[in-house]
Amino acid sequence: MSSWAQRTTRGRFFYGWLVVGVAGYGTFWGSGISSDTLAVLLKPFTEELGVTRTSAVLGVTLAAIVGGIASPLLGPVVDRIGARLPLAVSAVIAGGTLLLLSHVQELWQFMLLFGIVLGACRPGIQQIAPAVAVSNWFVRRRGRAVAIMSIGQPLSKVVLVPMVQLIVSTAHWRAAWSVMGAAMWATLVIPALLVIRRRPEDMGLLPDGDTEVRTAGEPAAGGAQGDARAAVTEVNWETKAAMKTSAFWLITFGFTFISLAVSGLFLHMFAYFTDQGVPDGQAAGAIAVFGTSIVASRLAIWIIVLDRLPIRRSLIVWGVVITGAIGTMLLVQNTVTAYFAAISFGVGMGGNAPLSRLVWPEYYGRRSVGAITGVVQIFQAPTSAVGPLVASLAYDMTGSYQIALWLFTAGSVLGLLMLVFAQKPRHPSEQLAAVAG
Repeated sequence: MSSWAQRTTRGRFFYGWLVVGVAGYGTFWGSGISSDTLAVLLKPFTEELGVTRTSAVLGVTLAAIVGGIASPLLGPVVDRIGARLPLAVSAVIAGGTLLLLSHVQELWQFMLLFGIVLGACRPGIQQIAPAVAVSNWFVRRRGRAVAIMSIGQPLSKVVLVPMVQLIVSTAHWRAAWSVMGAAMWATLVIPALLVIRRRPEDMGLLPDGDTEVRTAGEPAAGGAQGDARAAVTEVNWETKAAMKTSAFWLITFGFTFISLAVSGLFLHMFAYFTDQGVPDGQAAGAIAVFGTSIVASRLAIWIIVLDRLPIRRSLIVWGVVITGAIGTMLLVQNTVTAYFAAISFGVGMGGNAPLSRLVWPEYYGRRSVGAITGVVQIFQAPTSAVGPLVASLAYDMTGSYQIALWLFTAGSVLGLLMLVFAQKPRHPSEQLAAVAG
């Protein structure tokens, strides 16, 4: 065990919480550079280059597709060597790409840099690497740890979106990309290399900071309600076995249909609000409130839901909330209704990232969670890429986002129904044990 890990253990501070912090900071940047800030940059960028919103959104579509292709390749690597190098290397490449984006003159350059290079970096910064890092360090407290880690993603909306809006209004949209690239290099690469480690066992520790191992169902020392200090052993699935269960496909496509709406709504939220008569500054403020609502609900609501409800019930509760929130976007007519819709959507989104990362280790264990998550991204990434494209096509053809909003609401209802039927599967070894018993 390293001296640092020994000191944190003796002081009753678990090293895994440092991993949560750095992983969360990775999601902060991953979300910020992939979609959050582009929502503000979309108008000035397309106007200066003389291209339509749809053509620019194709870069987002391409990035999602490339990320979906890269995810199943990265997942097994992260399972094998850990998230440290994938996160750091992805941050180095992404920071340089942002600097280059500040010099684009043609649409094809944007497609190459944003669509292909940043798309390939996305799983290492925002999706696979952070999720696997935290899932490997926690079992009993995984819901809480994942919820805290996921706060980084909405914080980018609170911090980066107003910052980029300020830079755009006082300088230029090119300057915004330059600042983000330099900041990513300066603040993410070194922490990733210094802090992230593969698993607690590699440092002589146990998940959750426990001191002894117990099997599932065995009461902890001091009683079932006491301060449990014993790690719970997990049932781990191989990727191929997980893919043979109906729950795998129901969850995958349940999240896929909901993410269609989520990705399409956020990228166009700023433009949609301004089209509805909301001034630019107040529209940016609504997006900041949206991000604040995600953070607040994640801390005040979803962290409690994930701690107290079984994973399947948590999925259903979230599905109902996010579907209702998506429907509120149809009500936007002015600044007041824009803020109402932003807050509602923010509360729904508060459960999105934690549950999409938590469900896989909870259903299938942590041993192959990177590979399983990578396979899931093959199916989810293209649909999340289609969301922004559907919204932009609806706008370009009709001058309004209303048709897209109705499609998003219907898709979310379908996703909710799939999550309702996604029962947690029993591992073949558990079924054999039950028969033998």
